[in-house]
Amino acid sequence: NGDEWMEEAKIAVTDNISADVFGTSVCISGNTAIIGAPGCNGSKGAAYIFIRTGSTWIKEAKLTVPDAVILDNFGDSVSINGNIAVVGTPEKNNNTGIAYVFTRTGTTWAKEASLTAPDGAPNDAFGWRVSNDENTIIVGAYGEDSSRGAAYVFTRSDQSWIQEARLTAQGGAANDRFGISVSISGNTAIIGAPWNDNVTGAAYVFTRTGTTWVQEAKLIASDPTPVTGFSWSVSIDDNYAVISAPWEFGYTGKAYVFKRTQNTWE
Repeated sequence: NGDEWMEEAKIAVTDNISADVFGTSVCISGNTAIIGAPGCNGSKGAAYIFIRTGSTWIKEAKLTVPDAVILDNFGDSVSINGNIAVVGTPEKNNNTGIAYVFTRTGTTWAKEASLTAPDGAPNDAFGWRVSNDENTIIVGAYGEDSSRGAAYVFTRSDQSWIQEARLTAQGGAANDRFGISVSISGNTAIIGAPWNDNVTGAAYVFTRTGTTWVQEAKLIASDPTPVTGFSWSVSIDDNYAVISAPWEFGYTGKAYVFKRTQNTWE
């Protein structure tokens, strides 16, 4: 309200128990929020949808999948944009991973697709982080290719999702963990690799022209220091990006804001 922020609501669920870790992942789009609870039901996992009316938030749906098994941790990552939600399950199938897409019609949410990597393998952790913007989804798989990592872009046509691109870092190396964080906004995506460059970390920006994605920039901290976790989490909106370094200053933490002017980020 103006330049003042105050708590509007504390969101909880009545079926929640201590091991559910409700709130592990969160995302908001307009008056709809999604919250992951990967420990729910013996770590099969769940994700909850809440909607706001005025200043009141109420539960609209509890998302689960019928093929869930113990320790899948469905809900480790979540993303929502409009009537499309994505839920990551990186531990599925011996840590190969799946990302599930749900769509809303009226107040009903239904599973529309199960996204996987065509070259997926155990310990890829596909779905560790997910992000969507309208009809485009990006999924991180930081364990892929000896933990060089990769990120996969999917687009929607009618009700079908197809892989548009597999993104990797130019000059990437084993154990960079590219894909440990992802975010997408329109035709721009940012992907974190916190173990890159002797663990100083980097974030990579990719842009799309048509259906082709190219690396636009490699972002590093203005004061690069090893083991700060730079790019452990990332977020992008239009020409601004925020990159975290949660282990900076002995785990006090820091966040960096980058701005794009034409094709240059600073």
